Amino acid sequence: MITVAICTFNRKEYLKKAIDSILKQTIDCNLFELLIIDNNSTDGTEELIKNNYTDNNLSIKYIKEDNQGLSYCRNTAVANSKYDFVAFLDDDGIAEPQWLELMLKVLKENNVNFACATGDVLPIWEIPKPSWLFPFFEIYFSIFQLSKERFKFTDNQNHTPAGGNVIYKKQVLIELGGFNTTLGRNGINLLSGEETLIHKKMIRNGYELIYIPDIRIHHHIHKSRINRLWLLKRSFWGGYSVQAIKKLESNGQSVINFKKLYLNLYNIILNLFLIPTGFLFKPKHYYMVYLFRFSKSLGTLYGLLYFK
Repeated sequence: MITVAICTFNRKEYLKKAIDSILKQTIDCNLFELLIIDNNSTDGTEELIKNNYTDNNLSIKYIKEDNQGLSYCRNTAVANSKYDFVAFLDDDGIAEPQWLELMLKVLKENNVNFACATGDVLPIWEIPKPSWLFPFFEIYFSIFQLSKERFKFTDNQNHTPAGGNVIYKKQVLIELGGFNTTLGRNGINLLSGEETLIHKKMIRNGYELIYIPDIRIHHHIHKSRINRLWLLKRSFWGGYSVQAIKKLESNGQSVINFKKLYLNLYNIILNLFLIPTGFLFKPKHYYMVYLFRFSKSLGTLYGLLYFK
Protein backbone atom coordinates (compact mmCIF):
# COMPACT_ATOMS: atom_id res chain seq x y z
CA MET A 1 0.00 0.00 0.00
CA ILE A 2 1.03 3.59 -0.63
CA THR A 3 1.11 6.91 1.19
CA VAL A 4 0.50 9.81 -1.19
CA ALA A 5 1.92 13.12 0.05
CA ILE A 6 1.22 16.59 -1.31
CA CYS A 7 3.40 19.34 0.18
CA THR A 8 1.86 22.78 -0.26
CA PHE A 9 2.40 26.48 0.32
CA ASN A 10 -0.25 29.05 -0.67
CA ARG A 11 -1.62 27.21 -3.70
CA LYS A 12 -5.16 26.50 -2.59
CA GLU A 13 -6.76 26.54 -6.04
CA TYR A 14 -4.12 24.28 -7.54
CA LEU A 15 -4.14 22.02 -4.50
CA LYS A 16 -7.84 21.26 -4.95
CA LYS A 17 -7.16 19.98 -8.48
CA ALA A 18 -4.27 17.86 -7.21
CA ILE A 19 -6.40 16.28 -4.45
CA ASP A 20 -9.30 15.67 -6.82
CA SER A 21 -6.96 13.81 -9.18
CA ILE A 22 -6.05 11.47 -6.31
CA LEU A 23 -9.73 10.91 -5.50
CA LYS A 24 -10.23 9.79 -9.12
CA GLN A 25 -7.59 7.05 -9.05
CA THR A 26 -8.55 3.68 -10.52
CA ILE A 27 -7.47 1.63 -7.49
CA ASP A 28 -9.48 1.03 -4.34
CA CYS A 29 -9.13 3.90 -1.87
CA ASN A 30 -8.29 1.38 0.87
CA LEU A 31 -4.96 0.79 -0.86
CA PHE A 32 -3.60 4.24 -0.10
CA GLU A 33 -3.74 7.23 2.23
CA LEU A 34 -3.31 10.92 1.44
CA LEU A 35 -1.24 13.34 3.50
CA ILE A 36 -1.46 17.11 2.99
CA ILE A 37 1.62 18.81 4.43
CA ASP A 38 0.87 22.53 4.80
CA ASN A 39 3.98 24.71 5.06
CA ASN A 40 2.50 27.81 6.75
CA SER A 41 -0.05 28.67 4.05
CA THR A 42 -2.07 31.84 4.61
CA ASP A 43 -4.54 31.47 1.72
CA GLY A 44 -7.17 29.28 3.39
CA THR A 45 -5.57 25.93 2.64
CA GLU A 46 -6.56 24.47 6.01
CA GLU A 47 -10.18 25.57 5.55
CA LEU A 48 -10.22 24.04 2.06
CA ILE A 49 -9.28 20.64 3.46
CA LYS A 50 -11.62 20.75 6.46
CA ASN A 51 -14.62 22.03 4.47
CA ASN A 52 -14.29 19.79 1.42
CA TYR A 53 -12.45 16.58 2.23
CA THR A 54 -13.59 15.29 5.60
CA ASP A 55 -16.43 13.03 4.46
CA ASN A 56 -14.57 11.04 1.78
CA ASN A 57 -13.95 7.32 2.05
CA LEU A 58 -10.28 8.04 1.43
CA SER A 59 -8.10 8.54 4.50
CA ILE A 60 -6.92 12.19 4.28
CA LYS A 61 -4.64 13.59 6.97
CA TYR A 62 -3.83 17.29 7.24
CA ILE A 63 -0.47 18.14 8.85
CA LYS A 64 1.12 21.52 9.49
CA GLU A 65 4.88 21.91 9.11
CA ASP A 66 6.15 25.08 10.79
CA ASN A 67 9.74 24.88 9.52
CA GLN A 68 9.72 26.69 6.19
CA GLY A 69 11.03 24.62 3.31
CA LEU A 70 10.08 21.81 0.97
CA SER A 71 12.65 19.42 2.43
CA TYR A 72 11.13 19.78 5.90
CA CYS A 73 7.73 18.99 4.42
CA ARG A 74 8.96 15.92 2.59
CA ASN A 75 10.64 14.58 5.71
CA THR A 76 7.47 15.22 7.72
CA ALA A 77 5.48 13.26 5.15
CA VAL A 78 7.85 10.31 5.44
CA ALA A 79 7.75 10.44 9.25
CA ASN A 80 3.93 10.44 9.30
CA SER A 81 3.32 7.86 6.59
CA LYS A 82 1.88 4.55 7.74
CA TYR A 83 2.83 2.56 4.64
CA ASP A 84 6.14 1.31 3.26
CA PHE A 85 6.04 3.40 0.09
CA VAL A 86 5.61 7.18 -0.21
CA ALA A 87 4.54 8.88 -3.43
CA PHE A 88 4.93 12.64 -3.86
CA LEU A 89 2.70 14.75 -6.09
CA ASP A 90 3.34 18.48 -6.55
CA ASP A 91 0.56 20.71 -5.27
CA ASP A 92 0.17 22.15 -8.78
CA GLY A 93 0.21 18.74 -10.44
CA ILE A 94 -2.63 16.56 -11.68
CA ALA A 95 -2.10 12.79 -11.58
CA GLU A 96 -3.55 10.68 -14.37
CA PRO A 97 -6.24 8.19 -13.19
CA GLN A 98 -3.90 5.14 -13.43
CA TRP A 99 -1.02 6.87 -11.64
CA LEU A 100 -1.20 4.77 -8.45
CA GLU A 101 -2.25 1.62 -10.28
CA LEU A 102 0.93 1.75 -12.36
CA MET A 103 3.00 2.42 -9.24
CA LEU A 104 1.51 -0.62 -7.53
CA LYS A 105 2.38 -2.68 -10.58
CA VAL A 106 6.04 -1.70 -10.16
CA LEU A 107 5.97 -2.52 -6.46
CA LYS A 108 4.60 -6.00 -7.17
CA GLU A 109 7.84 -6.81 -8.98
CA ASN A 110 9.36 -7.21 -5.48
CA ASN A 111 12.77 -5.90 -6.52
CA VAL A 112 14.81 -5.81 -3.30
CA ASN A 113 17.05 -3.05 -4.71
CA PHE A 114 14.15 -0.81 -5.71
CA ALA A 115 14.29 2.68 -4.18
CA CYS A 116 12.38 5.00 -6.48
CA ALA A 117 10.25 5.29 -9.64
CA THR A 118 9.25 8.32 -11.68
CA GLY A 119 7.69 9.17 -15.02
CA ASP A 120 6.56 11.89 -17.41
CA VAL A 121 5.60 15.38 -16.28
CA LEU A 122 3.62 17.08 -19.04
CA PRO A 123 2.94 20.83 -19.13
CA ILE A 124 -0.34 22.68 -18.69
CA TRP A 125 0.51 26.10 -20.13
CA GLU A 126 -1.49 28.87 -18.48
CA ILE A 127 -0.58 31.15 -21.37
CA PRO A 128 0.76 30.12 -24.79
CA LYS A 129 4.34 28.89 -24.74
CA PRO A 130 6.56 31.79 -25.90
CA SER A 131 8.89 31.43 -28.87
CA TRP A 132 11.99 32.18 -26.77
CA LEU A 133 11.36 29.14 -24.57
CA PHE A 134 13.49 26.57 -26.37
CA PRO A 135 13.22 22.82 -25.56
CA PHE A 136 16.57 23.18 -23.77
CA PHE A 137 14.82 25.30 -21.11
CA GLU A 138 11.81 23.06 -20.49
CA ILE A 139 13.35 21.02 -17.68
CA TYR A 140 13.64 24.26 -15.68
CA PHE A 141 9.87 24.59 -15.88
CA SER A 142 9.49 21.06 -14.44
CA ILE A 143 8.65 19.53 -17.82
CA PHE A 144 10.04 16.01 -17.71
CA GLN A 145 9.99 13.61 -20.68
CA LEU A 146 13.18 11.60 -20.89
CA SER A 147 12.19 8.52 -22.85
CA LYS A 148 9.31 6.55 -24.32
CA GLU A 149 10.81 3.41 -22.82
CA ARG A 150 11.49 2.22 -19.29
CA PHE A 151 15.09 2.57 -18.06
CA LYS A 152 17.22 2.69 -14.92
CA PHE A 153 19.01 5.87 -13.87
CA THR A 154 22.80 5.81 -13.58
CA ASP A 155 25.22 8.07 -11.71
CA ASN A 156 26.59 9.67 -14.88
CA GLN A 157 23.26 10.93 -16.24
CA ASN A 158 22.36 14.61 -16.29
CA HIS A 159 18.90 13.97 -14.85
CA THR A 160 17.50 12.23 -11.79
CA PRO A 161 13.83 11.45 -11.01
CA ALA A 162 11.27 14.26 -11.02
CA GLY A 163 10.48 15.25 -7.44
CA GLY A 164 6.88 16.18 -8.17
CA ASN A 165 6.04 12.78 -9.63
CA VAL A 166 7.82 10.07 -7.72
CA ILE A 167 7.42 7.10 -5.39
CA TYR A 168 10.03 5.98 -2.84
CA LYS A 169 10.64 2.99 -0.64
CA LYS A 170 10.34 4.66 2.77
CA GLN A 171 13.02 2.56 4.45
CA VAL A 172 15.62 3.67 1.88
CA LEU A 173 14.83 7.33 2.52
CA ILE A 174 15.20 6.80 6.26
CA GLU A 175 18.41 4.81 5.85
CA LEU A 176 20.02 7.58 3.78
CA GLY A 177 18.96 10.41 6.07
CA GLY A 178 16.00 11.80 4.16
CA PHE A 179 15.96 15.11 2.31
CA ASN A 180 18.70 17.59 3.20
CA THR A 181 17.03 20.64 4.74
CA THR A 182 19.72 23.06 3.58
CA LEU A 183 18.44 22.47 0.03
CA GLY A 184 15.04 22.86 -1.60
CA ARG A 185 12.46 25.62 -2.01
CA ASN A 186 11.85 27.68 1.11
CA GLY A 187 9.53 30.47 -0.02
CA ILE A 188 12.44 32.91 -0.41
CA ASN A 189 14.44 31.74 -3.42
CA LEU A 190 14.53 29.05 -6.12
CA LEU A 191 17.09 26.83 -4.40
CA SER A 192 16.72 23.17 -5.39
CA GLY A 193 18.78 19.99 -5.30
CA GLU A 194 17.34 18.13 -2.30
CA GLU A 195 15.93 15.45 -4.58
CA THR A 196 19.06 15.21 -6.71
CA LEU A 197 21.23 14.70 -3.63
CA ILE A 198 19.16 11.85 -2.20
CA HIS A 199 18.87 10.24 -5.65
CA LYS A 200 22.63 10.27 -6.07
CA LYS A 201 23.01 8.67 -2.65
CA MET A 202 20.56 5.95 -3.64
CA ILE A 203 22.41 5.09 -6.84
CA ARG A 204 25.81 5.08 -5.12
CA ASN A 205 24.47 2.74 -2.45
CA GLY A 206 23.37 0.21 -5.06
CA TYR A 207 19.66 1.02 -5.21
CA GLU A 208 17.63 1.17 -8.42
CA LEU A 209 15.82 4.27 -9.65
CA ILE A 210 13.44 3.56 -12.51
CA TYR A 211 11.88 5.74 -15.20
CA ILE A 212 8.48 4.56 -16.42
CA PRO A 213 6.93 7.14 -18.77
CA ASP A 214 3.35 5.98 -18.18
CA ILE A 215 3.58 6.98 -14.50
CA ARG A 216 2.44 10.37 -15.67
CA ILE A 217 1.22 13.66 -14.24
CA HIS A 218 0.29 17.02 -15.75
CA HIS A 219 1.87 20.11 -14.24
CA HIS A 220 0.68 23.71 -14.30
CA ILE A 221 3.22 26.12 -15.76
CA HIS A 222 2.23 29.24 -13.87
CA LYS A 223 1.65 32.43 -15.83
CA SER A 224 3.92 34.25 -13.37
CA ARG A 225 6.82 31.99 -14.36
CA ILE A 226 6.53 32.25 -18.12
CA ASN A 227 8.86 35.18 -18.55
CA ARG A 228 12.54 35.71 -19.20
CA LEU A 229 13.36 37.15 -15.78
CA TRP A 230 11.96 34.12 -13.93
CA LEU A 231 13.98 31.76 -16.15
CA LEU A 232 17.17 33.70 -15.48
CA LYS A 233 16.51 33.57 -11.73
CA ARG A 234 15.86 29.84 -12.05
CA SER A 235 19.13 29.34 -13.95
CA PHE A 236 21.07 31.33 -11.33
CA TRP A 237 19.72 29.20 -8.47
CA GLY A 238 20.22 26.09 -10.59
CA GLY A 239 23.94 26.85 -10.85
CA TYR A 240 24.08 27.63 -7.13
CA SER A 241 22.28 24.38 -6.28
CA VAL A 242 24.72 22.27 -8.29
CA GLN A 243 27.63 23.67 -6.28
CA ALA A 244 25.72 23.19 -3.03
CA ILE A 245 25.21 19.51 -3.86
CA LYS A 246 28.89 19.07 -4.69
CA LYS A 247 29.97 20.63 -1.40
CA LEU A 248 27.53 18.48 0.56
CA GLU A 249 28.82 15.39 -1.26
CA SER A 250 32.35 16.34 -0.21
CA ASN A 251 31.23 16.41 3.44
CA GLY A 252 31.13 20.18 3.63
CA GLN A 253 34.73 20.87 2.61
CA SER A 254 34.94 24.63 2.12
CA VAL A 255 38.28 24.79 0.29
CA ILE A 256 37.74 26.69 -2.96
CA ASN A 257 38.63 24.79 -6.12
CA PHE A 258 40.53 27.49 -8.02
CA LYS A 259 40.45 25.56 -11.29
CA LYS A 260 36.64 25.54 -11.15
CA LEU A 261 36.64 29.18 -10.08
CA TYR A 262 38.74 30.32 -13.04
CA LEU A 263 36.75 28.16 -15.46
CA ASN A 264 33.53 29.64 -14.19
CA LEU A 265 34.84 33.19 -14.49
CA TYR A 266 35.83 32.37 -18.08
CA ASN A 267 32.28 31.14 -18.79
CA ILE A 268 30.80 34.32 -17.31
CA ILE A 269 32.98 36.56 -19.46
CA LEU A 270 32.54 34.41 -22.59
CA ASN A 271 28.75 34.36 -22.40
CA LEU A 272 28.64 38.07 -21.59
CA PHE A 273 30.43 38.77 -24.88
CA LEU A 274 28.29 36.24 -26.78
CA ILE A 275 24.97 37.80 -25.75
CA PRO A 276 25.14 40.51 -28.48
CA THR A 277 25.89 37.89 -31.14
CA GLY A 278 22.66 36.18 -30.14
CA PHE A 279 20.82 39.32 -31.21
CA LEU A 280 22.78 39.92 -34.40
CA PHE A 281 23.86 36.63 -35.94
CA LYS A 282 21.89 33.76 -34.42
CA PRO A 283 18.30 32.51 -34.88
CA LYS A 284 15.55 34.60 -33.30
CA HIS A 285 15.71 34.74 -29.49
CA TYR A 286 18.98 32.76 -29.39
CA TYR A 287 20.42 35.47 -27.13
CA MET A 288 18.38 33.81 -24.36
CA VAL A 289 20.71 30.80 -24.47
CA TYR A 290 23.72 33.02 -23.71
CA LEU A 291 21.81 34.97 -21.06
CA PHE A 292 20.81 31.66 -19.47
CA ARG A 293 24.39 30.37 -19.44
CA PHE A 294 25.64 33.71 -18.10
CA SER A 295 23.10 33.65 -15.25
CA LYS A 296 23.80 30.00 -14.42
CA SER A 297 27.55 30.69 -14.33
CA LEU A 298 26.95 33.58 -11.93
CA GLY A 299 24.96 31.25 -9.68
CA THR A 300 27.71 28.65 -9.88
CA LEU A 301 30.29 31.25 -8.85
CA TYR A 302 28.09 32.37 -5.95
CA GLY A 303 27.74 28.76 -4.80
CA LEU A 304 31.49 28.15 -5.08
CA LEU A 305 32.23 31.16 -2.90
CA TYR A 306 29.40 31.31 -0.40
CA PHE A 307 27.58 28.02 0.15
CA LYS A 308 28.64 26.59 3.50
